[in-house]
Amino acid sequence: MAPAATATLVILLVLLLGGFALASALNQSGTSSAGSSPAATQQSPSNSDPVSQQIGLGNRSPAERLVIPALKVDTHLVGLGNTPANQMELPPARGAGWYQKSVAPGQNGVAVLAGYISRRTGVPGVFANLRKLHRGDSITVHRKDGTTAVFQVTGVRSYATGRFPASTFYQGDGSPLLRIVTTGGRLTPKSPQGNVVVDARIIDVR
Repeated sequence: MAPAATATLVILLVLLLGGFALASALNQSGTSSAGSSPAATQQSPSNSDPVSQQIGLGNRSPAERLVIPALKVDTHLVGLGNTPANQMELPPARGAGWYQKSVAPGQNGVAVLAGYISRRTGVPGVFANLRKLHRGDSITVHRKDGTTAVFQVTGVRSYATGRFPASTFYQGDGSPLLRIVTTGGRLTPKSPQGNVVVDARIIDVR
């Protein structure tokens, strides 16, 4: 089997098991099921915003706390690296994580946060209501250096299991962006099981 085909099979198997295969997928170009249409689209990401390109934090500092007022989420963030299999480490059972292979929130590029819809025990996870976010809702990330990056939701989308567009997940417009991803989620009760992704654009730094 060709290396690209083998990589694709590994990614799809991990997604089917409900794990995060983002790291291995994002580190390989053209080996995922990219290009597939979302299972359901609630809101689409907005086009490039010239204003947001003028806002940002140049230095890299770990993300430590996440606040989403609309969902009453206020949680600690841990750093997520890669497993020996080159896959994103699973987020903690409680709280969420910042993928350290992505940029720090507030820097130019796409910062990635990950968490559970529900924990393995069936208890709702920190992102249980992620699908309820709407365009315009705010997301605040507090960083270790004392600075804060404030984002505004531009879109919420869902991909059926095995349809995650891994090779394009990190693509942005050069401005500071935030993407929150979880597994096992649905946009609506009738949507297929899969990944819920929230897109957000920076609007302020403090």
